[in-house]
Amino acid sequence: MSNYQDEEPAAILRSVRGADVALKAVSVKAVLREVLAEVVVEQKYANPSDTNIEAVYTFPLPLGAVLLGMDVEIGVRRLAGQVFEREAAERDYENAVTDGDTAIMLQETAPGLYTMNVGNLMARETCVIRYRYGLALAWQGDALRFRLPTTIAPRYGDPAKAGLQSHEQLSHSLTVEYPLQVQIGVQGKLAEATLSSPTHSIETMRADAGVTVSLAQGATLDRDFVLVAKATTAIESTCLVAADGDHYVALASVRIPQRPVAEHGATCVKIVIDCSGSMAGTSIAQARKATLDILDLLQRTDEFNITFFGSRNEHLFHDMVPATPEYLNIARQRLVQLDANFGGTEIGAALDAVFKLATRSENSAVLLITDGEFWDHEAVIARAIRSGHRVFTVGVGASVAEAFVTTIANQTGGACELVAPQEGMAERIVTQFHRMREARVGQMSVDWGIKPDWTTRVPATIFGGDTVQIYAGFRQRPEQPIRLHTSAANGQPIDVAVTPSQANVAELPRMAARARIRDEHDGAACLNLALDYQLLTKQTNYLVIAIRDDKASELPELHAVPQMLAAGWGGVGSVNAHGTINRGMMAGSHAPAVDALAMFGHMSNESSLPLFSRKRDIEFSPRRQEPEQTNPVVSNPTVLVRNINALTKHFLRSPTLPGSIAELDSLGLDTAISVDLKRLLARGWSERAVLVAFLFALSESMAGTGLMRYVRRAILKTWKTAVAEPKLDAILSVALVNATDANWNWVAQPIVSPCHDGKTFTN
Repeated sequence: MSNYQDEEPAAILRSVRGADVALKAVSVKAVLREVLAEVVVEQKYANPSDTNIEAVYTFPLPLGAVLLGMDVEIGVRRLAGQVFEREAAERDYENAVTDGDTAIMLQETAPGLYTMNVGNLMARETCVIRYRYGLALAWQGDALRFRLPTTIAPRYGDPAKAGLQSHEQLSHSLTVEYPLQVQIGVQGKLAEATLSSPTHSIETMRADAGVTVSLAQGATLDRDFVLVAKATTAIESTCLVAADGDHYVALASVRIPQRPVAEHGATCVKIVIDCSGSMAGTSIAQARKATLDILDLLQRTDEFNITFFGSRNEHLFHDMVPATPEYLNIARQRLVQLDANFGGTEIGAALDAVFKLATRSENSAVLLITDGEFWDHEAVIARAIRSGHRVFTVGVGASVAEAFVTTIANQTGGACELVAPQEGMAERIVTQFHRMREARVGQMSVDWGIKPDWTTRVPATIFGGDTVQIYAGFRQRPEQPIRLHTSAANGQPIDVAVTPSQANVAELPRMAARARIRDEHDGAACLNLALDYQLLTKQTNYLVIAIRDDKASELPELHAVPQMLAAGWGGVGSVNAHGTINRGMMAGSHAPAVDALAMFGHMSNESSLPLFSRKRDIEFSPRRQEPEQTNPVVSNPTVLVRNINALTKHFLRSPTLPGSIAELDSLGLDTAISVDLKRLLARGWSERAVLVAFLFALSESMAGTGLMRYVRRAILKTWKTAVAEPKLDAILSVALVNATDANWNWVAQPIVSPCHDGKTFTN
């Protein structure tokens, strides 16, 4: 095993309070060729403490990323990850950790968010984890953007609504810095483009193989990296074909010609500006500039209104108004005073209010300017779809929540533009306005020349200058030109043809399989595809288990890796014209920045970290005797689970589990279940055996998913080290098998003694 003391002292990262941070650095190598990117990310972890730890790091990836592999180096050992069904992977991970072995698990936490779990990283030990992903790139106009997300800004609301478990939820540090290295090879025709970055200082080196792009020294994980390729020649559509066993897959990347503006020319624009605390500083300045640019584009025949939102929302005008000079001047005067002082990000309520604004125009749209930093995306998107509005989004800031701003646009028939700090805003606004005014296209279809076995969905909405990407599978190689066409729209149908070409991309079949999963509604079919093609999805995890000779003797101490605060977030620092960071508070932004941080509960991650217990063994004994209850308690599992979590919250390493049935009663156990457990005692089972079996069965039930990870782990380890009681386990497992958050669904089972006499429960 490698020794942490052999590492450079400067690599030891410490938080603002001096606590050691497990993540040391991140480096990225990528190859961009035509419309595909293959990216390899290396994360380095180190445990400088004197005891084993579990490092948990939640991080972002591009929304369309397809995870293609993971391997792990621990000392001299290099192990390859495999994809397993999520429940099986989580079970094997917990078994390995409680057995004292090292386990690494990568899982998709929410759209665009992933969590790396490094269980039992031993004292003074280092670990290098490499994962790689593929990404389809798309031209918009004459530009192609490669975006590398680096950090997750604080978000408003409840992370559980996005599916994050308690150990995955984010903390942020104002001072921690993670070094970032990036090297990108740009090859093929793409290397002929003009390359630039609006976010970082870059160095380019041209060679026969193409262009190598690298970051200047000193980059950190505090803002997304964006590389822009600007075409110098005409951009052509492509169709890449690759073998998939005995079959073939194709990726058609079709360029859509520019579309005409709608004939009537009048547009209704409902402008919605995020003025929450997270927008303070760089982002609100971008929003102000964007809206002023919008006003300059409006015509007298257009209607508009502006809605500002945060914890509350307010319309600039009571109703939609014409874009006359008088109304435009009022709007400009209000925008001069625009600040991020509206509190939290109640974006759902704001959009609901906007959707209710009546308009006379048939060609209406919502233009939403936001960083998207809130958690309850799904509910807001669902309501936007039901409203019938097209939502066009402009995502601003150094760490935009891409999943929200992209998905709400795509699913409502709008479009999304991401704008990095210091990047030209006017061009993006012009692009969005042209899209709003475009004539609607008719029904779109693709003629592949031969009948495909399957295809991914054709998008319902397309805009001129954009790229449509569609995958298909075939029994024989497609060689005839592929045609994308639409029925007549505004008298001008779209008809684009492209000839297939052989792709030297080994992973294209796996990327095609992931695209099929995104379109597939059958859960079993999705799981089979993910396992067959070894793909990370919501149903599957990557897992590596390293069996150790020097097994951990106790459960690991949780080390949640804090996020770097995104540059310019909440007014904390700003991004200057060279893409570098001014670390001090922005002038005039001190109060909004502090308010924003306090609102999100992230003044610093260390201040909210619980104390860790230093006990060597899990305590499993009564701490108090509760009197027998005189009034029956009718409860649900949520009550008991919540109270067990609260009981153990200060003992993440060695939770103090309930030590008696009386204590379970005091924590909210249903009286009828308590009576049945006590009957087991009367049959000769020890109270400890009953408690162990009951808690284990609860942790394995659907209701048990509400238990904190460290509680479930403590229960598992206790069950493993207790005297085996298979009869008792069977009774309580069946009794709780259907327990849910809402209902115990307790199933009466035979009462047995250690000698088993076959008597049964009566409830």
